[in-house]
Amino acid sequence: MSSLGMKNIIKYVVPMILSNVCFFMFTIIDAVFVGRGVGTNALGDSLL
Repeated sequence: MSSLGMKNIIKYVVPMILSNVCFFMFTIIDAVFVGRGVGTNALGDSLL
């Protein structure tokens, strides 16, 4: 693979991976706070 191809992979893939990790962490942390604050019924109802 050429150097240009590797630069393009790093340019597009690394930010995508970081944004997915941030999204998953937000989802997990949000579920913990909702589960503790409102209760488990709120977690089930939020999926509707």
